[in-house]
Amino acid sequence: MDLFLEEYLLDQRISTDIYNFLKVNNPVIATIFGIPKVHKNVSKPPFRPIVSGSKSKTFPCRVVIDKWLKHAYLNVQHLLKDSWDFLGEFKGRFMGKLFDFFFTVDVIDLFTSVPKN
Repeated sequence: MDLFLEEYLLDQRISTDIYNFLKVNNPVIATIFGIPKVHKNVSKPPFRPIVSGSKSKTFPCRVVIDKWLKHAYLNVQHLLKDSWDFLGEFKGRFMGKLFDFFFTVDVIDLFTSVPKN
């Protein structure tokens, strides 16, 4: 990654400020841990994986890419920003209609087609 950053800096594809932001001198390997889903199974709960990588080599790239691409999806009509955005849309469109209902879908096997080997 450092070689690409240096090449981009020398070719003037990125500024010195962006180079300094993206260069991580003492990276930490991302850590994965899990939060138990006790609502699924109390005795042997599956885990929701959480990756903590804020000090990894690639984290600053995520920040820059997000900033550069945010304008592309900011005004997309069918994109929800977060849970509060969803609740606002739901309340504005469906509450007070003749048939008020709410349902959720739980994806159990999201990666069943991915080989395990």
